[in-house]
Amino acid sequence: MARLGWMVLAGGLVAGAAVAAPAVPTPAKLAARKAALRKQTSGADAPMTVAARAKWRAGLKAGREAHRAKDYTAAVAGFDRALAAFPDDPRALMERGWARFQAGDLAGAGADTKAALGRSTDQRLRGAAFYNLGRVFEAQGEKQAATQAYKLSLEARPNKVVRARLAELGGKAPEPLAATPLLGPFADEAALCAALRTEAHLGKGLRCKAGRVETPLDAVAEGKAYIVAGGIPMFGDDEAPPPGPAWTDDVEALGEVVYHLVVPTPAGLYVRPSIAGTYNPGAFGISEELSFTQARAVAVPGASVAWWIDVSTQRSDSDMGINEVEFWTTSAFALCGVGASGVPSCVGPLNRSVEGSRELLIEDEPRDPELGPPDTWSKSAIMAVELSATGVLSLKVVKGKDMEPGLKALAGKHQVQFP
Repeated sequence: MARLGWMVLAGGLVAGAAVAAPAVPTPAKLAARKAALRKQTSGADAPMTVAARAKWRAGLKAGREAHRAKDYTAAVAGFDRALAAFPDDPRALMERGWARFQAGDLAGAGADTKAALGRSTDQRLRGAAFYNLGRVFEAQGEKQAATQAYKLSLEARPNKVVRARLAELGGKAPEPLAATPLLGPFADEAALCAALRTEAHLGKGLRCKAGRVETPLDAVAEGKAYIVAGGIPMFGDDEAPPPGPAWTDDVEALGEVVYHLVVPTPAGLYVRPSIAGTYNPGAFGISEELSFTQARAVAVPGASVAWWIDVSTQRSDSDMGINEVEFWTTSAFALCGVGASGVPSCVGPLNRSVEGSRELLIEDEPRDPELGPPDTWSKSAIMAVELSATGVLSLKVVKGKDMEPGLKALAGKHQVQFP
């Protein structure tokens, strides 16, 4: 089940100016999206046949049931069947990797988990996958790699289990509201792209798109910051290009599209990788849409320049092996600037609101009695945010019933400092 696992913040005030509240889809728009999903997953335009979809769902179900029974060999076999129907399903890859870990196959567990991370921008999934990868590294005696994996898991979503595991290794959890320096400097965008394509960042499958993406940041940053994009293909891409830059003219193809914040300085280009992204495998009702909704220049003491950037994402996901679908609408922000060091840094991106629901995808489809009643629900988690003229972020819980305790603990006042 998906969880409200990102930092969630609602519209409030930024340096005394109102921030627009996130747009929640109307019932009519949700109905239209649901109808499109039905057609995609069961109609004539379905990217996979009905038989293949049934095999995928049956494989997921068998794998999960065997895992619950602690029969990890059978669990791996079930996920094998699911992946035979949909080889690039990140959830099935991650779950097979965890089953392999439980069975003692550390090499297989690591390979599956890394493959899942390379095929999804869903922060909930990535948070879980990085934790799993950390467990693999621990079992292999690679303490430093495990520590880094747990930190990446916590960056994706706060979690007390991960935090405790990291503490056992002597690691310090990243502060979610601390400004993180950007990567760089790089001489040009080719050098920047080559750096992003290392295993430590986005992987060799990344293709960079030359030129800027038009966003509201262009009008307020006046060339001092901009957004670029890249694509990570999902299908037919077994042979990764060699190290170095790899360019593409099109990032709209199936797979991941990742957006990076670039800040030019006298020393060179700095980049905040994956400030936003979408994942669209073109199968099983998984669909994401993203827009940079607004940007504004803000005043933060000690910063020569600073910008507030808002991003909105809508996600539909029927990729659960049962006749149910989730809808998520997320509004996130990033606060970025350049302090006295001259090195740009960012707070975030952090979600300021999340609205989610799970519904039946096809209401008249017969249901397997073993599944029990449908697990339908609606959730929301909202925190108000205000940035004062003195650079203090004030966070206040507005809707906290569905918010994780670790997120609620961030409520209060936090001084923003760009180093």
